[in-house]
Amino acid sequence: MIALNLPQIVSMEIAPLLPLATGWIARQNTTSSVKATLLAFLSCVCAFASAFIASVSGGTHFDWSAAIFACFGTWAIAAITHLGLWKHIGVAQFFQSLPGFIGKVG
Repeated sequence: MIALNLPQIVSMEIAPLLPLATGWIARQNTTSSVKATLLAFLSCVCAFASAFIASVSGGTHFDWSAAIFACFGTWAIAAITHLGLWKHIGVAQFFQSLPGFIGKVG
């Protein structure tokens, strides 16, 4: 059984903000597949960082199964938040209108 600890819970609390970071990093004309891949990458980085912090602070070995579980959980929360909240209230559009780093200029 996988037990969630504080760093993994914090990772899942950061997850709703990851679509906003993705919108800021990617330009508006970036393809949706690149944005989805970027969101998955940011979710995995956040989840693996939280699992690493949990192992270091607890003095235990790194738990790969918990890290992968948290990666999917973080990505699911981020994707659902983007599709269910940020996209409908216009926040996603605002962050995509900011100058980004990935995609064509123009």
